[in-house]
Amino acid sequence: MRKIIPSIFERYPDQVRELDLEFCFTKDLYFSAWHTFVSLRNIYSHSHGVIDEDDRLDLLDRISEFRSGYENSFINSESENSLILESMSPNSDDLFDEDKIKTGKFYFIEDKELNIFKSLITKLLWVVSQS
Repeated sequence: MRKIIPSIFERYPDQVRELDLEFCFTKDLYFSAWHTFVSLRNIYSHSHGVIDEDDRLDLLDRISEFRSGYENSFINSESENSLILESMSPNSDDLFDEDKIKTGKFYFIEDKELNIFKSLITKLLWVVSQS
């Protein structure tokens, strides 16, 4: 699962560059978001959403990487829209409430987090489908 996004970026470099230019969706953002959501998917599918200590530590690391990629996507983007998009986007500290990621508890992903993932993937699939 973790190799899907890297293989798309390798196969369609010109198309995925358009995502950065238009939406500030950089390669680092895609990779870190994908790894975060794969970790969440694994928790939901393998332990029915109940987090064990290894899952918690992995998820916290992935979230940290995601936040960095998310913030840097606006800073490092070549998009002329970066300032506008940054002002409309949630702050990275408001994503993935770490206080809710507890061992032995179920983690509910919030709509704002799910919407970011949905936007990333739908834009990626649309750009690649244009090839």
